[in-house]
Amino acid sequence: MGYPIFLFYDDDDFIVFDSAEEHCSYLEQDSLKYIGMILDSEGRLLTASDGKDRVEISDSGAEPDPERLRQMLIKVLRRKGQEWGTDAPLARLITAAQEACRVGVGGIPVGKAIANLLRRLRLRKAKS
Repeated sequence: MGYPIFLFYDDDDFIVFDSAEEHCSYLEQDSLKYIGMILDSEGRLLTASDGKDRVEISDSGAEPDPERLRQMLIKVLRRKGQEWGTDAPLARLITAAQEACRVGVGGIPVGKAIANLLRRLRLRKAKS
């Protein structure tokens, strides 16, 4: 498994983790149900599972598919207002995704801030 890793949510949002420490400190067991796909920097499909006190990410054993990663990154970056051609080099897309995830308010990356907000809204019970 190579870093960075990309966690794609079902709603086309994403988060980039540059190290194991980042995803271990950020991901919680409740967030597992909102994860769409996790890919490493080579396009290898990863799996997330509920560990003893944290979410564990591991290699699924599937062959790397860099084209799938390229298409996923193009899709989410376009959704963030960036224009990318379908033949964009994967290395440039990875760098752009890392930068897009770092841009935020108060030092919190936008993707992580949105994920935190969504998680809180989903966990909040409706008023009776």
